[in-house]
Amino acid sequence: IDYDLVVDTIQWLCRLKSPLEAANYLNGSKKFNKNGNQQQRQQQLNSKKCNDSETDSSSLAILVFLPGIKEITTVQELLVKSMSSPAARDWVLPIHSTIPPEEQRLVFVRPPKGVRKVVLATNIAETAITIDDVAFVVDTGRMKENRYD
Repeated sequence: IDYDLVVDTIQWLCRLKSPLEAANYLNGSKKFNKNGNQQQRQQQLNSKKCNDSETDSSSLAILVFLPGIKEITTVQELLVKSMSSPAARDWVLPIHSTIPPEEQRLVFVRPPKGVRKVVLATNIAETAITIDDVAFVVDTGRMKENRYD
């Protein structure tokens, strides 16, 4: 796994205001300003006639699928090191079999406004749980699998 790529992708998603912004960028929309012109982007946001909860969805979660506990721990350590905000570091949440139930329950809690929750899980979580505030999914495409002949 390219850990730097996974961490960079998560950091990019953390900077976005909404899933629509990611979709526009990934689909090559001309509405997304690739040159970084913040003034034009701010004008687009200000011209929308909606309240803060519709424009600022920065508290929506990112769910990251990783093959196992070792990979989850590695990504968690790299993310925590790269984040400057203590609040953001507190919302990097691993979920796997060795996490105590009370800590596992944190993945279902919504973070404070402006803090993006990052849930690091194995692919077992894909069918076992539903986290209702997930807006972004990063799948490394790897999984551990036992095979018997």
